[in-house]
Amino acid sequence: MINGRIMFNDDNERMREKSLRQINMEDEDIIQDNSDLLELERRYEKMDIPYKDRRIIDDYIACIISRGERMEKLVYYAGVRDTENIK
Repeated sequence: MINGRIMFNDDNERMREKSLRQINMEDEDIIQDNSDLLELERRYEKMDIPYKDRRIIDDYIACIISRGERMEKLVYYAGVRDTENIK
């Protein structure tokens, strides 16, 4: 930790990714959400949407996903920092 910020090192990142894989494989709600996402993606791809509109929707979805991934990483490392502060 430098200046109160957790450093994202390779070991921490590997542990985080392992945890995410485990959650995706074991948590019933996440498993259902993943299944729902696949079904919705199939339905979305079949929709007759003009290219310009589809691009806006795709960009919006990409932004939501990117923000979620960034937030997920920051929350994970905040939890690591909190755990280290408890010791």
